[in-house]
Amino acid sequence: MARVPKISVIQAAGANPLFRSLNESHGATMEPVEAHTRATAIRIGNPASWRKAVRVIQDTGGWCLDVTEAEIAIAKTEIGTEGLGCEPASAVTLAGLKKLCAEGKVSPGETVVLVLTGHTLKDADYTIDFHKGTLLTEDEARGFEAPMAKLRRNATVVDATPSAVLATLKGGLG
Repeated sequence: MARVPKISVIQAAGANPLFRSLNESHGATMEPVEAHTRATAIRIGNPASWRKAVRVIQDTGGWCLDVTEAEIAIAKTEIGTEGLGCEPASAVTLAGLKKLCAEGKVSPGETVVLVLTGHTLKDADYTIDFHKGTLLTEDEARGFEAPMAKLRRNATVVDATPSAVLATLKGGLG
């Protein structure tokens, strides 16, 4: 028997008008916010189709939540360790899934689809800054230092020529 999937929306905490709307007025009204997030593709403080989003979330039994800049950075890096690349805005899907699991809203064994769009090179500085430890402020990173430290890697600087890149790959990355 076919089931309708639960559709959930994950927003960055600094750009979360839909999340606020659902928590404050059950989606009846939405107050625009001044959007602040490094996940530029979802830096939207006044979504045009918010009523449709509320209806889909409610009709499918899904959820709307927000995730912090640190949660986004960790999720993006975890996706990268699997050999996949995405922009920060796509990484909110994994950050949100981790929260939904922690809250018991998604159980082990359930089938989940995360939509990742946006190429990893769209915002290469994001990845570089994460690994250099300069992406987040101290306040943003507070409480997430240990998982971020485990995920950080030292950068290898390579001349931007095919021969230099190939030589580095053949010699192994330090």
